[in-house]
Amino acid sequence: MNVKMTLKIDMLRSDYAHIKGQPFSHFYCPILFRDEEAEFVEAHIINRAFRNSSRHWTVQRKDVDNFFGSNFEADFIDIQYNENRGIYKTITDKTLVNKFHPRILVDNKQINYFFARGGGVPDHYTPIAFASDGQTTLLGLKMSPNEFLAARDKKWVMSKGLCEITLD
Repeated sequence: MNVKMTLKIDMLRSDYAHIKGQPFSHFYCPILFRDEEAEFVEAHIINRAFRNSSRHWTVQRKDVDNFFGSNFEADFIDIQYNENRGIYKTITDKTLVNKFHPRILVDNKQINYFFARGGGVPDHYTPIAFASDGQTTLLGLKMSPNEFLAARDKKWVMSKGLCEITLD
């Protein structure tokens, strides 16, 4: 265990003793309500995956931190992308595409797409550029340019989970 964590546990032990009249023996987990030996981690008060979150941390049992991290925190982290302004980033960031599986719909029919690389988009597909965070990402819509032009007055929607926006 590193020095910072040892100091933090000593501080928590002192606080616990002040309130309970005696210190805990190993580490008193406020979630499990148990004082027992365990492996510890630096648990961030607000998950570091949240943009601009505080770097403050406390000691947590590794098993508890991992359980909540894998079962609940991921859903809360997703909330930051569950806004209309985040949908463009969701469709242009490959990691977020794999996580959210955003869709492009034309009159409720899904249009498949791909990230254009190197050589661009083949002539039989339609290139479309999305700008997000000052960067432009070129996607290839799997529809011919003629189909694209014929569909321009139809209802275009970008969707991810419960969030969807109509494209103008």
